[in-house]
Amino acid sequence: MMALAGLANGAWPHAPKLPHFAPKAKRVVHLFMNGGPSQGGTLDPKPMLT
Repeated sequence: MMALAGLANGAWPHAPKLPHFAPKAKRVVHLFMNGGPSQGGTLDPKPMLT
């Protein structure tokens, strides 16, 4: 019960904080590409590896 009371008063250590300086960026493009192409799909054959 005391742990829940600690969360309620705003003492969460991972809470968002104000930045140290004024941000310059107005937009961000985030590209998340999971995985990658297979060896055959890179058009770089490596016959010595087989």
